[in-house]
Amino acid sequence: MVRMSMTVAGFNRRRKARIIAACMEEWEFGEDDFTEDGHIPAKRNPVLRATAQERLCGGESEEEFADRLADAIWKANRDYCAVTIHAT
Repeated sequence: MVRMSMTVAGFNRRRKARIIAACMEEWEFGEDDFTEDGHIPAKRNPVLRATAQERLCGGESEEEFADRLADAIWKANRDYCAVTIHAT
């Protein structure tokens, strides 16, 4: 099992639901796994976090998965945003 923790910063808030849906298609995230920082600076630079456990499949490496997830997030956001992914 691999535990994936991700942080998405500076995303378009209007695209948040699409970003979450894209993440859920790529990994076993549930809707309850996502939290958004609610402090005042986050209004200008929102931060979304999620953590979930699953198995990598098809011989995919952690790095390949991270690239695939980041691409899905950028596509859903329709723009670049900072994506950080940690696997343990």
